[in-house]
Amino acid sequence: MGHRHPTQADVARLAGVSSATVSIVLSGRTDTTIRISPETRARVVQAAESLGFMPNPAAQMLAQGRSRLIALFYFGDTFPYEREHQFYLSLLGIEREASRQDYNVLLITRGQSAEKRSIYAAGGNMLRLADGAILMGPLESPDELARLVEDGYPFIYIGRRQVPGYEIDWVVSDYIQAGYEGARHVLGLGHRRLGFVWNDSRTEEVRDRQRGIERAAAEVAGAELVAMPQGILTDAGQMERALRESGISALLCAGQASVRASLTRLDELGVRVPADLSVVALSFDEGRQWPWPALRPTHVRHPESLVGERAVQALIARLDGTVEGPQHWRIPCEFVIGNSTAPR
Repeated sequence: MGHRHPTQADVARLAGVSSATVSIVLSGRTDTTIRISPETRARVVQAAESLGFMPNPAAQMLAQGRSRLIALFYFGDTFPYEREHQFYLSLLGIEREASRQDYNVLLITRGQSAEKRSIYAAGGNMLRLADGAILMGPLESPDELARLVEDGYPFIYIGRRQVPGYEIDWVVSDYIQAGYEGARHVLGLGHRRLGFVWNDSRTEEVRDRQRGIERAAAEVAGAELVAMPQGILTDAGQMERALRESGISALLCAGQASVRASLTRLDELGVRVPADLSVVALSFDEGRQWPWPALRPTHVRHPESLVGERAVQALIARLDGTVEGPQHWRIPCEFVIGNSTAPR
């Protein structure tokens, strides 16, 4: 015969209490009218430990009314597992803070092969396996977020997202600060015509960076911002023409991809950085491979792991009912001066 695992009834017999008392003590419930003395609680715990009794996690969750699961959903082809991905450090922050808060993280991966990722791909809200969810990634339409709000399902988005008619919780690196500090730096070096380029769609993050640049430019007499055409990132001819026609002396790049593409085109044209043109990366990951070893870009370091941690904290606050109204968090960035900028 195989070894019989101890049961809740065995613990109750050894401790000299009822099975209901064992259930309350080992589930950690505090919402009961049954009074249990500290001595009785200690006796139950000691009996469970001596028998090697392990409570059923699923039963505990049902008793507590919580799964202690946080769902993680990414609006993209695959989860950002690679070290060089923008959200990789956010994932680490989520995992670390969830562990500290005694929560598990559940990756919602069903439907990743579909042309368009959807929370409702299986016919219902797949996130309901968990108490609440953290959402991230490129969002094509706010319709699913509106549906989540209407369903009363708690979630927070990593990234500032706007849902017409609704206010949702979000947490993001302070991209407005990033744009502001990058522009203030080159303006302080005497530059007055600043270019701004990005390599993807006009997301909220791109617009926030531009808002920061515009705010800094408005504080300095004679400062102007020129939105550069995206074609300069793929065509040296367009880059040469844009530089000549715009007359900029400093180029602010929205992120790592745009700064790499810009430097590649500038190399092809023989434009020296920073002697001929100062360049700033408004987002940069120092851990990625960098093909210009002698060039240390002036850049903004974003606290992505802290963004992930704050997302967990804010979601749990929502679940616990300790906050009212929408939560909007902008996590401060760090400005790092390299050798890609110089006085005008």
